Amino acid sequence: MSGMAVYEHHFRSMASPVQVRLDFRGADRPSYRDAATAVARLAETAFSEAVRTMSRFDPDSELSRLNRAPGEWREVSPLLYNALRRAWEAYRFTGGVFDPRVLDSLEQLGYRGSPLERPASPPPPEQSDRGESDGAPWIEFGDGCRIKLRRPVDLGGIGKSLTVDRVRLAILEHFGGDDQLAGFLVNAGGDLYAWGSRDTGEPWTIGIEDPLDPSAIIAALRLETPTAVCTSSVARRRWIHDGKPVHHLIDPETGLPADSPYLSVTCAYPDPAAAEVFTKCYLIRPDVSLRVWPFPEYIWWVTTDGRLFTTPQGAKWVAWNRQRSDVR
Repeated sequence: MSGMAVYEHHFRSMASPVQVRLDFRGADRPSYRDAATAVARLAETAFSEAVRTMSRFDPDSELSRLNRAPGEWREVSPLLYNALRRAWEAYRFTGGVFDPRVLDSLEQLGYRGSPLERPASPPPPEQSDRGESDGAPWIEFGDGCRIKLRRPVDLGGIGKSLTVDRVRLAILEHFGGDDQLAGFLVNAGGDLYAWGSRDTGEPWTIGIEDPLDPSAIIAALRLETPTAVCTSSVARRRWIHDGKPVHHLIDPETGLPADSPYLSVTCAYPDPAAAEVFTKCYLIRPDVSLRVWPFPEYIWWVTTDGRLFTTPQGAKWVAWNRQRSDVR
């Protein structure tokens, strides 16, 4: 935290660096410091709860326990219930392009979480209506917070974006209508929400990472309105499996890493979870995605040859880029 009326708190959670920044108007004062301390505490609490609830790497998390009980009705916390509901809605909205049931594929590629107890015989193959082979949905929602999950799921990306949104809402609730807060930023490894402005009155400016050189940025965006910004990229989570390079973004049609024309996709949208879903779907199956649901106005993507493209509205937010971006 600085001596000015700008406060930053950093920690790690969900395999990502997390930054929470608060910008106040005017000179520093004790009430600002107290508020910043409270916000830092609530942000760490929200991310800790998300890990205990949704991590597939923690064998004792709620999600891990649910994944080990396929076909059974289980009572879960409201936090997990809401995350699974949002994942199911995204699955239905995108026609199955977004599908959290990629856990088996990730495991087979060596990207393992907590051990899963496998049934004696494998489940029947899925059919493409994106249900199960007997026509039943892969998840059912009962009264209260009861869930029946038929296949293990991974909530990594959407879980992180939902947590960013929880922190956003908690900050707004904490300050209420206090006009001394100029703006804030919640950033979890590139999935972020920006509200208001910096202490200077200038809009927030954020960078898009160059997927060919993650130490550099390929463009800077000037955010003209409160928004979430999420990026899906094949640049960081890559490894070698059976002698071949693979990544973590799985095409649910094939069960294999997506063979995409894009290295990264960045989307600005009011809802962080929706922004996360849009970026994944457009990177994994751009041809299908454009046909089955309305596309966001603000989007930027980098092709496999390192070129940056943007939508017409997205071009208006590009404050700087290393090359001339092409509008599509």
